[in-house]
Amino acid sequence: MPRLGAKAGFPALRIGTVAKYDRPIEHLCGQLDVAALKVPLRARDGRYGLVLCFSLEDVDPQKLARELVRVTHPDGAIWVVSREQGGSTFTVELRAA
Repeated sequence: MPRLGAKAGFPALRIGTVAKYDRPIEHLCGQLDVAALKVPLRARDGRYGLVLCFSLEDVDPQKLARELVRVTHPDGAIWVVSREQGGSTFTVELRAA
């Protein structure tokens, strides 16, 4: 999964309720953990090589960003999919850990 930035040998984490990509991510990374969109995240520090967050509910963006960086391996990648407030448009962002 080089385009998403997944690192071989590190599990992936999906946050949120969108499960459409679970099977391919699990196949490529070897392990996929799932967490609810609740801050603080219930995950170990620096464990995940890829974190995919579907932030489609109201959540404090600063606290969420801090938690995403905390659980991501220093060489890992963070992808955030969020909904514009009050609208139906979506934003996809890549943030380096």
